[in-house]
Amino acid sequence: MKNITYLILCSFAFLILSRCQKDDLPIPNSVSSITSSPRVGGVVVKWVLPSDTNMRYIQVRYLKNGRVIKTNASTYSDTCLITGLLNKFDYTFEVQAFNKNDVGGAILSAGPVKPIRRTIDTTYTYTNLPLTDAMIGTFTQETSEGPKANLTDGNIATYWHSAWSGATAPLPHWIQISFGTDVLFGGFQYWMRQSTTTGPRPNQWDVQKSTDGITWTTQWTSLPNLAVDPVASMFQQLVTKPIKSSYIRCRILTNPGGVNYTNLGEFKVLGATLVTVDREKEAEANYL
Repeated sequence: MKNITYLILCSFAFLILSRCQKDDLPIPNSVSSITSSPRVGGVVVKWVLPSDTNMRYIQVRYLKNGRVIKTNASTYSDTCLITGLLNKFDYTFEVQAFNKNDVGGAILSAGPVKPIRRTIDTTYTYTNLPLTDAMIGTFTQETSEGPKANLTDGNIATYWHSAWSGATAPLPHWIQISFGTDVLFGGFQYWMRQSTTTGPRPNQWDVQKSTDGITWTTQWTSLPNLAVDPVASMFQQLVTKPIKSSYIRCRILTNPGGVNYTNLGEFKVLGATLVTVDREKEAEANYL
């Protein structure tokens, strides 16, 4: 019985001593000059640290969906970035210093402040547009082989050949498409002639557009020295910005052999579809 009484007295004395030690710690010095500045989808809370301090950490608090959110910063930090906020709300922040026994000092506040709205991003998706021999014109065309119909027959083993016999016009040679109505042209795909050397294979392109099929303006130029192998591969070029037009020319500017003719096994055009993503609406849907 005496042992039990002794243990109880010791425990009580320890609690009294601990409480006294906790109460003896000074209240933390307060930070000062609290400011808040908006960021995209967030806020930066900033303060000035005191010269002498017994702080263990600094706590920043704010309300989100009715809940108090707490973020702790070290005593060496004078800023705190709060993310995951919405532009449609104003936020007020409390800043409070705590000592090592979690006793808090004065509470200071900053705000209200509204975060900057997230962007609306635009991207494109690409799909093959219908393409027939009747829609295509070429310059130049070899009369003895490689008719332009082979560009759209779905068979990479057949080929189109620009003129090589007689008085051959220098490059660029081109494939012209008449869509009949405005399309959003995003690029093109092509396959090399399967039974040829690398010499006449296209290795640089540009794209022109026209409103009447007569006057043309260049809209895009590819990088030089594009790959021409492996021969069975599908090669694809996307223009930097989709081109709205009913007439498009894809011009072959150069080839590795430097000859005044070129050939291809198959050719397809790509239509672009605009896709917009509202990042702010996306954040609102996932606001927790």
